[in-house]
Amino acid sequence: MRRIPAPPSAVSINLELEDGEIWVDPEKIVRVLVNFIANSIDAMAGEGTLRIASMFQQGADNVCQIQISDTGAGMDEETLKKICQPFFTRKSKGTGLGLAICRKIIEAHKGRFTIKSKPQEGTTVVITLPVASSCQEC
Repeated sequence: MRRIPAPPSAVSINLELEDGEIWVDPEKIVRVLVNFIANSIDAMAGEGTLRIASMFQQGADNVCQIQISDTGAGMDEETLKKICQPFFTRKSKGTGLGLAICRKIIEAHKGRFTIKSKPQEGTTVVITLPVASSCQEC
């Protein structure tokens, strides 16, 4: 599993986490979060802000949203269209499998994710997972 690099001292981390529970395979979801957080730290090239937030929404959709935002380099539309394709990467080191694997894990948990990004403005990933009443629903 990929490790989260230690953030440089010029990267500030803001955590905005709501209390709540979701039933997931913790090892797999940690793998997803590590991948997205490591990508964010990489994109900031030594300085910026990383924001990690979780929110629980009740109502017709009982879901948990996890947002990971960075003030990094961002991505253009062409990159965004290809980013989840297996073996696509713009990094010198990497296989291009990270986001494809993340998608499979999130979908296996009956969830989804979106990526919004603009060059020079940063990227926000929103992971939406259902709030299950028991593990059998996962």
